[in-house]
Amino acid sequence: MKKQLGMASLISLLTLALSACGGSGEGSATTNHPVASTNNILFDNKDTFYSYKLGIDEATTEKNTFTRKNDILYLKTNHAATAKQYGSYFLTETELYQPETPATVNSAQGIRDSFIKSATDEELVSIPYNPQGYKGLEITTNSKVMDLKGKLIAPILAPSDAAFVGFYQNNPDYRDLKLSLVSKMLAANDVFPEGAKCRQPVSTEYSKSMLEFQPNDETQVIANVRNLQEWANQNFDDGISASALVTRYNWAGYNWGAIQLKNYDAQGRVQYMFAIEYQGKIYHAQFASGKLLFSDLLTAYQQYQLAQGVNQFLIANIITNLKTSCLTYNDVAAKAIDKAVDKAKIETVNPDPEANDSAAPPSQEVIDAAKDALGTSGTIDVPLDLANQPSTSSCYGALSFC
Repeated sequence: MKKQLGMASLISLLTLALSACGGSGEGSATTNHPVASTNNILFDNKDTFYSYKLGIDEATTEKNTFTRKNDILYLKTNHAATAKQYGSYFLTETELYQPETPATVNSAQGIRDSFIKSATDEELVSIPYNPQGYKGLEITTNSKVMDLKGKLIAPILAPSDAAFVGFYQNNPDYRDLKLSLVSKMLAANDVFPEGAKCRQPVSTEYSKSMLEFQPNDETQVIANVRNLQEWANQNFDDGISASALVTRYNWAGYNWGAIQLKNYDAQGRVQYMFAIEYQGKIYHAQFASGKLLFSDLLTAYQQYQLAQGVNQFLIANIITNLKTSCLTYNDVAAKAIDKAVDKAKIETVNPDPEANDSAAPPSQEVIDAAKDALGTSGTIDVPLDLANQPSTSSCYGALSFC
């Protein structure tokens, strides 16, 4: 499954980054967690935290603010596409969790992202927001708090992009990468101040098996197919799947299917892709179940890229950065990031010292060509993009940011 996750849902941010692979696949309920109360906190003794997605330039850089009010988590974003395409649908065997829509959003409050059952600095138990009020799907995200004082901002904010730019900085074929925001931030050597903290991912656990898809995002529609069988036929004809056989399921009245990929993963395990029929169209989907570990995800990503022949030193640099990457930031860290990004926006860099023409931002073609060398497409601002690999049988999930 090829897709880029365009929405900024906390559920996706904190869980899908960990749902790509690894884990036991054994589900366990989270009924032992306490009911939410006003004494629960979200992060750093406050009810607000932040996430970022650093783009090529200002137009593609995204900042999301999450605020808890009365045990509902609200999202405000500076990215128009995120607000328009928001959010993910979550399907279990008995319920379809439909998200907030642009028509129902109160712009003053923000997008209702999720219900909060309990929250501490290191554990968040949430339920995807849905107007129906379903509460059966609980998602438990465990993280650890990292003190960011004195650490470089760029490798933490954009771990794989920073490694990529550093690796190719002296390659004349990719000199335009020096014009990207992450390259300018690396050159500035900006660091986090005292008091800056973030959450690093550890694990995510689902109380029920679930399928996630995005019908509000037209890029998630599978073109030229009318049903699951045509989707399976298409992948078989393209040499992607092992056969045209599609294993079908019907959950809560919706049909979805899985196909086995032709190639095994780096550990020799079977891989799958998923799709769902919804309102007359076929959409890419992701499956997740049980407890999934971020460390397993990193291992799977590293093994996959090495098996594809990607330079081992580049992958080692990416993994090193990812091990200290963050999902969400506190107020102090966010202010430092905003300042560093703003400074990078006004920096002027000439990628060719012998050229006299004014520098222009690198084209998307240049960025895509560079990232093709890594074996990925679109934004590689991991950990989110780690899900773009074919999935393994151990988690039975589509590594679609894989």
